[in-house]
Amino acid sequence: MAPRREGPLFFVGCRVEVSTGAARDRGAAVAGNATLSSSAASILAKVHRDRWCREIDATWPQYGFATHKGYGTAAHLAALRTHGACEHHRRSFAPVAEVLAGARTESAA
Repeated sequence: MAPRREGPLFFVGCRVEVSTGAARDRGAAVAGNATLSSSAASILAKVHRDRWCREIDATWPQYGFATHKGYGTAAHLAALRTHGACEHHRRSFAPVAEVLAGARTESAA
């Protein structure tokens, strides 16, 4: 078995539960700018998402993806309410889930 390495642990966007005897402590640990690798990964992910939003804007211009880059801006939310969700909208995002729930309710009526 490999020797155990001691050192800091970095979690990005995770919830962590730690048992401390009888009690459970809950907290969120985020690496942020704590390491160069997490900073670089964050930049690369943002650049990739921005490029992807410009690409899908060509097919779905009514949503303005090239402008808002996927952020829940007022214009994006208005387009979502007007046009409904497209295949690229994340179903777990509350405004998308609400629009989809409304569409299901209307189609059932």
